[in-house]
Amino acid sequence: MTVTNSVGRPLNTLANLAENWRDVMHTIYADGGSDAEVKVALAIPPSRAISNMLWDDLQAREPEFSEAIREGRNLAEMWWQREGREGLFTCEGLKFSSQLWFINMKNRFGWKDRQEVEHSADRDAPPVFTLKIDNS
Repeated sequence: MTVTNSVGRPLNTLANLAENWRDVMHTIYADGGSDAEVKVALAIPPSRAISNMLWDDLQAREPEFSEAIREGRNLAEMWWQREGREGLFTCEGLKFSSQLWFINMKNRFGWKDRQEVEHSADRDAPPVFTLKIDNS
């Protein structure tokens, strides 16, 4: 079934995607892939990629699509966490940059460095500095 606007062309739905769209999506994410890679892989010809507007629209209208993206992003984050964990201990001759890995995790998955400083008006109280890393 194709949903239509009151004006204009029919809206794209999951039926417009390749039959195995969810498998394609999860394969890319399971290799640490990004939303951009998935958008290219799920392109509806003649487009070369799903537009950002269609991507957002499908998530809003199609709960199955939205859930598949959430699952996929979890797969990608798991892949990157495993790479970081293994890279810290077994580089197998390659240089592993924990700093570069952490920057990637912050940028892609919302990890944060958060520094909390407690300030006291009591002049005799010792300064208290707390560094918390928030990986939520």
